[in-house]
Amino acid sequence: ENACVAIDAATDTAAISVIRSATIALINELKTDAQLTAEEKAAADQAAADEVAALIDAIGEVSYTDESKAKIDEAKAAYDALTDDQKALVENVDVLTAAEAKYDELKAAAETPDEPADEPSDPTGGTPCVYCGEYHDGGLLDKLIIVLHGFLAYFRAFFALFGVNQ
Repeated sequence: ENACVAIDAATDTAAISVIRSATIALINELKTDAQLTAEEKAAADQAAADEVAALIDAIGEVSYTDESKAKIDEAKAAYDALTDDQKALVENVDVLTAAEAKYDELKAAAETPDEPADEPSDPTGGTPCVYCGEYHDGGLLDKLIIVLHGFLAYFRAFFALFGVNQ
């Protein structure tokens, strides 16, 4: 009865598949080994594993989106619901593990703030002036500014040598 209510509440085929897999697993757990033949158990285990493998394949390319996260979570929940025997039959569990790792990597990258540049950007393509730190493009006026900066540095050093306050 509860399974019917859950299936009626499901909105997509993937959710129904998860419910179906979980229901099959529960039914198989309720049967004793004497009631379940080896062939029935193997077939049920393989069917449950195949459904989870299909959910894992449906993950596709991982991106940092709610849709991608939902697919990964759905496949993970379905895989975790399997018995150990059924988990052993899922051949693409490494894809699920890689998808989880990739999503976590993308999430960390998205949540890490961009680091500020160490130096101001250089609009002219030159190097910063050793005296003022500004960029000079090498034009005539900028060459004159650089020479004047040099003279100022020279006179400051000269006056400092004699202890004269600048």
